[in-house]
Amino acid sequence: MQPQEEHEVIIVGAGLAGLAAAKTYLELSPETDLLMLEARSAVGGVWAENNYECLHTNNLYGTYELSSFSLDPAKYDVQPEAPIPGSVLKQYFSDFIDHFDLRRRTRFNTRVHTVRKEDGFWEVHTRTVLYKCSKLIMSPGLCSTANEIPIPGQQNFGRPIMNHSQLGTKGALLANDPAAKSVTVIGASKYGYDAVYLMASHGKRVEWIIRKSGGGAVWMALPWLWFGPWRLNLFWTGRLGVLNYPTNIYDYVRSGQVSVNRKDISHLSEGEVNFTDGTVTKTDALIRITGWKLAPGINYEPEGLVSSLGIPTRDPFRDRKAWDRFDRAADEEILDRFPALRHQPAVKTPYKPGLSPFRLYRGIASPEMTAKGDQSIAFLGMLNGTSNALLIEVQALWTYAYLNNQVPIDRSKVIDKSIWKTPASMWFRELVSGDDIRCDSVFGHAIDGLGD
Repeated sequence: MQPQEEHEVIIVGAGLAGLAAAKTYLELSPETDLLMLEARSAVGGVWAENNYECLHTNNLYGTYELSSFSLDPAKYDVQPEAPIPGSVLKQYFSDFIDHFDLRRRTRFNTRVHTVRKEDGFWEVHTRTVLYKCSKLIMSPGLCSTANEIPIPGQQNFGRPIMNHSQLGTKGALLANDPAAKSVTVIGASKYGYDAVYLMASHGKRVEWIIRKSGGGAVWMALPWLWFGPWRLNLFWTGRLGVLNYPTNIYDYVRSGQVSVNRKDISHLSEGEVNFTDGTVTKTDALIRITGWKLAPGINYEPEGLVSSLGIPTRDPFRDRKAWDRFDRAADEEILDRFPALRHQPAVKTPYKPGLSPFRLYRGIASPEMTAKGDQSIAFLGMLNGTSNALLIEVQALWTYAYLNNQVPIDRSKVIDKSIWKTPASMWFRELVSGDDIRCDSVFGHAIDGLGD
């Protein structure tokens, strides 16, 4: 029989959100029996595992730290008005967990595969132990598992193939492998830029493929940028990254070491990438930038539970017609308030994940469970932006109050509030996340949370 442990509060994930949640909860209730479960061997999320040589934040120093633990330039290698190195954040999170005595409350290398609601408690299933709790905080992050998008013929390629989640491991080995002379990178998100720079800075010849059928490369801005009206409109046309490399990445393009091609891939053959226009390029390795899975990598039971939680899922909603009706009403209200949103750039999203949108109350709680008076589970860190550290602290505080029934909630309006804020953000940033996923309006939710 599998060993069992019971705790009052369990937090799944020890990245930025999980650490903020644990520290905040214990600060307000020091005697709480709280446990964190982390799938990796260290804290910090992607900063702990996929930490490659040229990795920096899109944030400047002073904008990515928790207020209770300063990223002190006397201790860490950070510079004013400069992006933060990934290696610094890895050390920062490790120091954070020790400073607040959270390491003894953390189980590392513990991957959760199933969460089950049973008799008023939550069962958290791992490979070796069954954990039980009355309050559950889910903070697995949005950058945990890369999409697996197969390319026809990849079994015949006979060369290294990796995705962006492996740049810190397989990517580092490839960059330092003298036998690898040329590398092909598919994709031009910020991770695509990082992969190109990592390989080119180690002397590799890089073939950079940007899909002709796709939306193009992200807009890579300087760390400081003055916005005028035309630039503001440009901002909404796609994703955004920051040029935070030690040298100019475009020098590699100008020299010819990096060649850029707008083509669609047909298939792979041995050591070759074949394109739909009939051309072929030879390469020693392939790096695919496939994005992150927004669907939970955790099974929720019993059947039908996941569709009530408000997180992306492929499971059909029990009240799909009602949600669609709410969506249409919210969309009309938003377009009446902001008529400029009726005229948006064309969306090019060849890959659609086929998931339901986020529908979280205050960007944190299950709307259906909250409406029924069940405040036993919260989702933290379901956001993606340069102000994550600030927003996470607000979320952590609201989550404590929510789980302990200290937030005034009009249960008759929970569903309505969960609907309005989600489409509002979708209209602004649909091009960022694809039309199948509506990212939560994190700033609006944070302001509402402070109001609560």
